[in-house]
Amino acid sequence: MHRMVHIEGARIGDGCLVASGSLVLNSSVIESGAMVAAGAVITFDGHVPTGCIALGVPAKNRENTLFPMDAVADIVEDYVATARRFRTSLRRVV
Repeated sequence: MHRMVHIEGARIGDGCLVASGSLVLNSSVIESGAMVAAGAVITFDGHVPTGCIALGVPAKNRENTLFPMDAVADIVEDYVATARRFRTSLRRVV
């Protein structure tokens, strides 16, 4: 997940890409390998299937979109590595 993402009680699968400024509301499901575009709003009980990209406000799924899953995996790995790096450098401010 990118920074500035707001998620409320949703289920997010492995290997998803949730872009900056997006909003995922209660009881939504983002399946493994799905993408949520920047600024998209996944409404209550929304569903983004594997291999789809959710775009817009409210978000609509664009199915049969061909995007290179290796590229998505690389982006996800980058985010995870960055999160780990920042987590280890955090310090408590009193």
